Amino acid sequence: MNNEIATTSTSKLAGRPKRGDRWATAYHEAGHTVASYFLGVPFERVTIVSDGTYGGAVYQEPYEGNSVKRIRKEIIILLAGELAERASGLREWDNTFDRGEGFDLADIENALCRAYKTPERRRQFMGEVRQEATELITSPEWLRAIKALAATLYEVK
Repeated sequence: MNNEIATTSTSKLAGRPKRGDRWATAYHEAGHTVASYFLGVPFERVTIVSDGTYGGAVYQEPYEGNSVKRIRKEIIILLAGELAERASGLREWDNTFDRGEGFDLADIENALCRAYKTPERRRQFMGEVRQEATELITSPEWLRAIKALAATLYEVK
């Protein structure tokens, strides 16, 4: 992330944001965006302005490939929105991924099916990827970038 974004003041983030509001969307999309950036997956832009279907979106450049490495990155990016909300205190840390992430969850399921044929192997892979995603999102570097980007997204009207 560029230094300007990564060092943006987060003073506006004081207090605990309320679930389901603009802060939650800002953190969610910041999680996806920061994961894309650090994993080297190009994206065009990010917004927290709803289009009526999504609360916000990260517009990634088209990509090809079904390698397990590529699918791992894809799933980390998809999980990053929810995990960023949790790391910010907007969600509890538990094992559910069920609030408003229907599109992300459907995309994760599709990616898992592309990677592995058997349900057992998909579950194992998902567990590995979820652990990796959690470690990345909660790392100081990623978390700093997520907080800074969420603050910037929140301020843009």
